[in-house]
Amino acid sequence: MRFRYRFLGFISRTFVLAWLLCAVPPMEAGEALTLRVEDVSGRPGELTGVVLRTYEPTPVRQGQICLVACLGQAHQGGELPFDDLEDAIVFSEFLDVISVTTFESEGGTQTAIIEFTSDLVSVNATDGPMAAFFLRLGAGVIPGQEIDLILDPLNTELFDEEGNPIEIDFRAGSLEVLDHDAPYSLEASGDEIAPGRVAILGVETEERVLLRSGQIGFRFPAEIAAGPPTVTIDPRFGEGTVEMDASTPGLLMLTFESPDSSLNQIPGSFLTIALPTRGDIPVGHRAVVSLDPALTELFDAVGVSVPLEFSGDEIVFRPREALFADGFESGGLSAWSLSVP
Repeated sequence: MRFRYRFLGFISRTFVLAWLLCAVPPMEAGEALTLRVEDVSGRPGELTGVVLRTYEPTPVRQGQICLVACLGQAHQGGELPFDDLEDAIVFSEFLDVISVTTFESEGGTQTAIIEFTSDLVSVNATDGPMAAFFLRLGAGVIPGQEIDLILDPLNTELFDEEGNPIEIDFRAGSLEVLDHDAPYSLEASGDEIAPGRVAILGVETEERVLLRSGQIGFRFPAEIAAGPPTVTIDPRFGEGTVEMDASTPGLLMLTFESPDSSLNQIPGSFLTIALPTRGDIPVGHRAVVSLDPALTELFDAVGVSVPLEFSGDEIVFRPREALFADGFESGGLSAWSLSVP
C-alpha cells in the first residue's frame, strides 16, 4: 500500500486546517461517509482512547487516518499533550486488518497515523466505532485543559472494495483533561425514534477505564414499552457477559462481568439496550432515562469500586420522516472482532 503521509510542519497551516474543519457547516446526510472524532476525557499520565466512528455501514478495503492534536486556543504555548501513541485498533468483522502506525511531534501539534488494509473488506461493515488511537497523556497536562482532535483531510483517505476513494465528511472532536480525583462520568443514553420503533439506549462512558464487573440500575417510563427489552455488549468495547432482570416495571437491573477486564477499553456505550416502544405514543413526547445511583456500582480491573457521577437523557418521539440514525440501528453486532497491530 502507498504511504501518503505528508507532515504538517507549519503551525499556522495546522491552525488554518483546524479552523476550516470546525467552521465549515456539515455536509447534508447521504452525501458522504461521516467520520467523527468522539469527544473524550482523560487524566494526566494516563492512557486515553480516542475513538473514530461512523453513522452508516460502508465497507472499507484500505485507508489511512491522520489525527492531529493541538492545544485549545486558551492554552496555546503550553506543553504538548501526549507522550506517545501506545497502540491503535481498526475494527474488523473478520479479524483481517493489517496496519502500521506512526506518531510525530513538531511545533505546536502532534500527529497520529494509522495505515491499514482489509482484504475481506470488513472494516466499517457495521456502523459505530471504526478505529481508536490509544494515546498516553503527559504528566504535565493541566486539568481543565482542552485538546483539539482534528482529522487531517489531506492525509486521511478510505477506499472501497473496488479501490475507489470514499467521500468523507470530517467531524472534529476534543479531549478534556480531568483531575486525578474527579469521578468518572456514567450516562444513560437515549434515542430519537418514531413511535412503535425500537429505541436503542445505552450505558455510556466518556473516559477509558477498564472494567472487571458491575451492576447498573437503568430506569425508564414503563408505559412506553411495547415488549421486553434486550441488552448486549458490542465486542468493540471489550469482552464481557451481561445479564438483565426486568421483573420490576420501568427498571432494568444489569449485571456484567469481563473476565479479562477489557470492557470499556474504548469510551462510549459499552452496554446497549434495545427497547420496543408503543405505536400510540404521541409525536413530541419525551421519556426520561436515567441511572439509579443506589443500584449502580462499577469495579475496575483490580476490583476497586469506581467513583461515579451520573447523568441521564431522553427518548424523543419524532415523526418518521424526521429521523436521523445516530446509533447502531444498521447491521448486526454478532460477528464483530478486534484487530490489533
